[in-house]
Amino acid sequence: MKILVLTMLMFLGASSLSARKIKPPPKAFDLDKISFCVGGLVSAKGNINTGTIEGCENKPVFGMGDAGGSVSVLFGKIGLVFNVMYSTGGFSRYPYDDESFVSTNTYHHLVFNPNLYFGGLILGINLGKPLSNTKTSPEGNVTEHEDIEPLREMIIGAMIPVFQNRYTRLNVDIRAGYVWKRLGEELYPASFSVGVSCYFKYRLPKSHK
Repeated sequence: MKILVLTMLMFLGASSLSARKIKPPPKAFDLDKISFCVGGLVSAKGNINTGTIEGCENKPVFGMGDAGGSVSVLFGKIGLVFNVMYSTGGFSRYPYDDESFVSTNTYHHLVFNPNLYFGGLILGINLGKPLSNTKTSPEGNVTEHEDIEPLREMIIGAMIPVFQNRYTRLNVDIRAGYVWKRLGEELYPASFSVGVSCYFKYRLPKSHK
């Protein structure tokens, strides 16, 4: 009897092990999920100088913006985004005693913009090579002004998809920036921009085992 019971228990144990499905360990880095995107972006922005210029008051200036091309490498909801842009910024100021006497500086940079992408959040920096700097007087006269320094700007924002399919992704881009290294005479501009970007996606073909 004991032999029969032991035999039955061994049979049930073996059946249980053979029925159990053993799952393979998850992949630590799945190449099938990587997507490459190429596209472009355009934005409108406003700027204001946060530095103090003696005898003057700062005033926001609008009508600036950025335009350029973009490449991204995404692994699911994280990745890298790299932009090359023609960037226009500026600032306005007026004397303390005359708000109507406003002068505006407009500067242009070729900007290289690497970013980290975390599920819609963007963290990056703008590194810009100066191209030109003009000054518009209160009378409306435009003249070439003093040289502007290279752009060194911290960026935080969001890249929000509003339409996407297998091959295309359209985003609304919202970004805020702050220049940590002055551009000139006590110039530390801050900026806020809203724009759109469009990407064409390419996903690596799935590997065949």
